[in-house]
Amino acid sequence: MSSFLFTLLSAVLVLAAHPLTNWPWFAWVAFVPLIHALVGVTRLRRAWWLGYLHGCVFYGGLLYWVWHLRVFAGAVAGLSYAALVAYLACYHGLFTVGVAWLLRQHPPLLERPFARLLFIPSWWALLEWVRNYALSGMSWGLLAYTQASHPLLIQIADIVGAYGVSWLIVAVNVAIGQLFRRQAWSRKLRVVSISMALLLATVSYGLWRLRQPLHGETLRVAVVQGNVPQEEKWEPGFQEQILARYEALTREAATTEPDLIIWPETAVPGLLPVEGWLLERVQQLARSVGRPLLVGTPYTPQQLLDPSLWNSAVLFERNGSITARYDKLHLVPFGEFIPFEAQLPWLRQLIVTGDFDPGTTATVFRLPVVQRPATSARLAPGRANDQPREIAFSVLICFEDVFPEMSRRVVREGARLLINITNDAWFGRSSAPYQHLQAAIFRAVEQRVPVVRSANTGVSGFIDAHGRVTQLLADPAGTHLFIAGALTHEVTVPTSGPTSLYQRWGDWWVSLCVLLVVGAIGLRLRRTARVP
Repeated sequence: MSSFLFTLLSAVLVLAAHPLTNWPWFAWVAFVPLIHALVGVTRLRRAWWLGYLHGCVFYGGLLYWVWHLRVFAGAVAGLSYAALVAYLACYHGLFTVGVAWLLRQHPPLLERPFARLLFIPSWWALLEWVRNYALSGMSWGLLAYTQASHPLLIQIADIVGAYGVSWLIVAVNVAIGQLFRRQAWSRKLRVVSISMALLLATVSYGLWRLRQPLHGETLRVAVVQGNVPQEEKWEPGFQEQILARYEALTREAATTEPDLIIWPETAVPGLLPVEGWLLERVQQLARSVGRPLLVGTPYTPQQLLDPSLWNSAVLFERNGSITARYDKLHLVPFGEFIPFEAQLPWLRQLIVTGDFDPGTTATVFRLPVVQRPATSARLAPGRANDQPREIAFSVLICFEDVFPEMSRRVVREGARLLINITNDAWFGRSSAPYQHLQAAIFRAVEQRVPVVRSANTGVSGFIDAHGRVTQLLADPAGTHLFIAGALTHEVTVPTSGPTSLYQRWGDWWVSLCVLLVVGAIGLRLRRTARVP
């Protein structure tokens, strides 16, 4: 019974470190009860169920907003929620099985403090990485994201990525857990000293990084948040009303003289370019405000024989012409397509979803920027006032920003600004939009580029290359969700190439974790073979 209660306590603490409660410091002690619960567990089946319980409690609370999704018909919403939680909980079950398997040998390998400090965090980080890729990927609610509101602690993400920050959090948990073990204090203090040294190095690096000025071009960007309810979004009777709202907000944003105005994902209430009157309205708007427009829209070719439909971001120049387009690469399962639909066609009757095609290439947009009278703070070092500017940026649509490899790919191809357009109205008034924001913060730090977010119902705003949220769209009461408005902010876009180690080497820390895990398993098998 004690192991059951310790497991529940651990799951509640991990959950409390995420939004809604958002007590990030709980993450640094949340795994202590779980690891303690595994001590003395000799049956792997019991270890599995303890971990599985941990995962069910955690994901059941973290993903409660799945109930708000309107893509499922009737009771299918509840079944889908249960299936998603049941699947994700398996990763926690695998975590506890791995730890218990190495604990139960004689003499226990993980009784060695340094072995615990190396293996347990590495096993956790590796499982997070696998979750990012398996079955289309579900890189949501990483342990590292709990620290998104503390820029000081996440600057190392530009070296080790989000998975490395998760590793550090678990390592500190392991060290704290050692204090409660029946061991000589000299052994305990050695492990605690090492973990505290790692934490101190993290803080020191964070202090140094945050003191570094951000150099580059200044781009004035406006984001538009239309606040269109999901139940109205595709109703023909609301089409004119939605378009008029975005036109009004765009004209409001244009008064601040931005270099670019951004609409959220699928903000255009129809299909471009086949609905000619819609295309003409957007083109006329760009011409009338004299500003480039980046709009989210469903996009389908004009050819009658091509039935393709993409979730796209389209850039309209000041003269109304379309200069570039990006078609979403990573579609949402059951939201934008139905997996195995050919084999299970009856799913279409249960799921109210789009039928989009994936894009084929990432797009790096090139935005010519008219030079305005600038102060020295607006110019890159050594740049003359009369030189033309061109800003390279890429768009991540919807949840594409939760996948680190997608951001890394476009930055390596030349993007110096990431723009996330999304429609989080699906989630209702929940913590999901803030969970989504946490991922964007880490992408900024990992790639050392600013991130701009335009969300239909929030959260819209700006994140600098240090991962600091510099401004969010809010009403006078400080509310970010389900409000309409426009917000303009100056963003410092770096002009130099990739500067972060993570950008260059990718998930090298995960590769190191693989080596540590494989080494520990190999040593365990070798010792087992020696037992007569």
